[in-house]
Amino acid sequence: MFNVKLEKNIDWEKFKQFLRIRCSNKKHINNLVNYSKKYGHLLFLPPLDFALEMRKICEGKKSLKRHVLQALAAFSRFLDLEEDTDEHYTRFKMLREKAGIKWGEEKVPKILVEKVSKQKLLNVLKSMKEERLLSTCLLHLLTGLRTGELFYLIKNFESLPKKKIGEGYVIELGYVRKTKKVFVTMLHENALKFLPKAYRNEKSYWKNLKKYGIKAYDFRRVFESVYPELRSHEIDLLQGRTTTELTVHYTRDIEAIASKILPVQKNLIKSVTSPDTSS
Repeated sequence: MFNVKLEKNIDWEKFKQFLRIRCSNKKHINNLVNYSKKYGHLLFLPPLDFALEMRKICEGKKSLKRHVLQALAAFSRFLDLEEDTDEHYTRFKMLREKAGIKWGEEKVPKILVEKVSKQKLLNVLKSMKEERLLSTCLLHLLTGLRTGELFYLIKNFESLPKKKIGEGYVIELGYVRKTKKVFVTMLHENALKFLPKAYRNEKSYWKNLKKYGIKAYDFRRVFESVYPELRSHEIDLLQGRTTTELTVHYTRDIEAIASKILPVQKNLIKSVTSPDTSS
């Protein structure tokens, strides 16, 4: 099972200190430590045994797989720093790849299959009479953020670092979350007027959305169709699915990304808020 020599020499308190550099969520840190203690031995198994053990873990509780992978990734990086090597994290990646263990679920969750179309969402927004709800929904559509990230933006916009680019702003969100982060988002200058009008309470948002037969997550799911010119890594950047290292790399092209996003936002705002004169 667990490497005996390694087990005796692990300074779990130091491991916690290492995790605190990367994360401020105490519960998540404790989970990583506990899962590392329980499953750290997997890093030293042959690929076949690793695959079989991970299969058992997945069969017991599917959501456990991601937690174990997160712990092994963090634990292997910690061991590499302790020993001044890249051996353990490299081995973790090799084991995962050889075993065919992916981060996501093998089956696409039902919530991702039953998509609401971009046009339906636009029609719903045009029909909204409540200014506060419309403002929140429009900001959600434009940014494609997770709901918690959206409300973090709404509440903290004035204090967040931001840069003016053309007709809009690149906002350094740096939203802290357990496993993923949105580091940057973008808003056209015409969208700023909706920030003070938007909800400050997530429960109010969810409750009022139900009247229109849509969910908050629908705005995140249509993000790719809202901005068809964006490449997959640009979508991942703006929706918080990239690592810190990749984020730093991709933000070098932030002005090019803004040039694809801001004109679309301008047109969407005009489309949703302009009175319908067709009748």
